[in-house]
Amino acid sequence: FLAAAVLTAFAVTACYNDSAIKTDIADLQSRVKTLEDQMLAANNNISALQDLVKALNGKVLVESVEETQDGWVIKFSNGKTVTVSKGSGPKISAKKDADGIYYWTLDGGWLLGEGGEKLAVTGAAPKLKIENDYWYISTDGGATWTQLSKAKGDQGGPGDSIFQWVNQNESYWFFALNNGDIIQIGKGIHGAKAVNVIPSYSDGSVRALKSKFTMSFDVLPAESAEGLASENNDIFNVKVVYTAVTKASNSLSLPILSKEGKEGVLLLTVDGSKLDESFVKGTSGASACLQIVWNDNIMSSGYFPLHYYDPYNGHEYVDLGLSVKWATCNVGATKPEEYGDYFAWGETVPKSDYNWSTYKWANGDPNKLTKYCTYSPHWDSSEPIDNKTVLDPEDDAATVNWGGSWRMPTFDEWIELQFNCTWTWTTQNGVKGRLVTGSNGNSIFLPAAGIWLGNNHTMESYGYYWSANTTGGYYGGFVKFNSAEINTSNTNRSQGQSVRPVCE
Repeated sequence: FLAAAVLTAFAVTACYNDSAIKTDIADLQSRVKTLEDQMLAANNNISALQDLVKALNGKVLVESVEETQDGWVIKFSNGKTVTVSKGSGPKISAKKDADGIYYWTLDGGWLLGEGGEKLAVTGAAPKLKIENDYWYISTDGGATWTQLSKAKGDQGGPGDSIFQWVNQNESYWFFALNNGDIIQIGKGIHGAKAVNVIPSYSDGSVRALKSKFTMSFDVLPAESAEGLASENNDIFNVKVVYTAVTKASNSLSLPILSKEGKEGVLLLTVDGSKLDESFVKGTSGASACLQIVWNDNIMSSGYFPLHYYDPYNGHEYVDLGLSVKWATCNVGATKPEEYGDYFAWGETVPKSDYNWSTYKWANGDPNKLTKYCTYSPHWDSSEPIDNKTVLDPEDDAATVNWGGSWRMPTFDEWIELQFNCTWTWTTQNGVKGRLVTGSNGNSIFLPAAGIWLGNNHTMESYGYYWSANTTGGYYGGFVKFNSAEINTSNTNRSQGQSVRPVCE
């Protein structure tokens, strides 16, 4: 508005002094541009200081600092680059209080929110603007503004910058703030600049046991993994935090039993014997974080979810809060996303051709069944009527292949799963299927593995899973789903379908 008003006034009243007008306009435009640059630089400086304070938690490290004529360019280990400019502006800085938290300061005093509270640097950053030649600050996202000092409109001198100086030694970067405080950020531990957890599962979680178990972490750069593993155990802390109040404390540190650095990966074996029973039983979730502290250098993996692993007979299950526990993968699979093997109902061995001529419990004719016969309206009177409606253990593909008390779910257990869990159509590691989540937050993935009809594998946009029940005649109970629907129904026993085991 100021520039427009001046231009209009000159155009109307001073046509006779063209060169003077041009000079004045150029000066005004230069001043406006300088103020705009200062406002942008001041807000960028606030953002940069916030990034530095966040780096103190060890999530990222400072990789390099380049001093330029106008300020500093800071590159973090996560690839982010920020620019800090020298120049005039309100004297905003940060200071660590007695609670160990950095709070924003203004002209040496605490910058307070609307309720008089100190504002943590890791929270919402203050905003600056220039209006009517004055600086204004907002601490509520721009809803309200408070007038500060007059904007200079020229390049400010030393002391106006958010940093006084930046320096370094072999282990640290030092950033001297304009309030005299110094932020000290490590360059890494044994050359390591970052550690990131390698998940056990596609949802980002890591497998945990009520005994010793091993977690894997990517180390950057890779060649520093062995040096990191050579350090004493006391620099490593694996902290577990529960997501619900437990009978024990809300958090604990898992003792480190052994370490190994191999091919860019840090392997930490920890003792999980003190994991809370509520986590083991699935009534409370848990997250863990690896923190490494060495000569005041702090490096952190950040928190990641833990998934309790309690294998039965060598196979993992999940407690969904239902009457039975559900296996995490199909028979014949080693991962939740793998299709696994296919079985005709009542058969325990996969095959290449699924039809009545190859079906074990028929004489090549669906009307001549030899077992699991509930009625025979069209059969010879000599055919057996055994009235068996549930598979015997020796004919259960889950029991025969996995052993123990693993078995195929009954029709009622499939219905319980259908109506007491949330079924979400999703893609997991490139495989489409349903993520089935119980009321306790635990989940299993059922891939849409299709079906075998004769010697053809087809319908891969659907999932077909047998139950342990026959529904009469030559039918077997099953569950069918795709992206739009979930149905429990019955179909010919000769078809090749997936089997997802359950146990008590």
